[in-house]
Amino acid sequence: MNKLEKAIITGTKLAQRQYEEMSGWWLSHGPESFIMCAVAAQLAKKNNFYVFIEASPEKIRIERGFPHRGRPDPDRRKRFDIVIWQKSKNDIRAIIEVKRAWNLGNLRKDREKISKYIVSKGFVKTGYLLAYTEAKGKRRKDTLNKRITHWASELKCQLAGSIMEWKGDGEWGWAACLLRFND
Repeated sequence: MNKLEKAIITGTKLAQRQYEEMSGWWLSHGPESFIMCAVAAQLAKKNNFYVFIEASPEKIRIERGFPHRGRPDPDRRKRFDIVIWQKSKNDIRAIIEVKRAWNLGNLRKDREKISKYIVSKGFVKTGYLLAYTEAKGKRRKDTLNKRITHWASELKCQLAGSIMEWKGDGEWGWAACLLRFND
């Protein structure tokens, strides 16, 4: 795990702790924006990065000095959850999509959204999915492990890091995983 990935995982742990202290519930009960802000703050604080939250492909092109010409980009209304810029260059280090998930459907959509910009647009180095989920019951640890492993395999991603927590026998368990694209 590189420094960027460690900061993402640390931000996720902080978000979980803060949300649980604030609400008494697991982060999986909270909005994606809560984890986005905690991760973005951790990235900006710990690394040599600038961080944009909810940046559009159009905003990214403009910031990189590539004004739009011709027809409007059909993706101009899309937003990436977190965009990480290298301070020393005019380069995007990574795009992260944060998703509360129990299955592959929305994760696939977010993976396709980012992959399009890694491959065809060529202006991002790495794509990540930061997925968080929960499971209940005595086998929750196995369920969460299998779910995360399945997601990495099906999405053709590398599992860059994960967190799991649970309480008591048969109660809820919470997990987050950071999936790095293999594009």
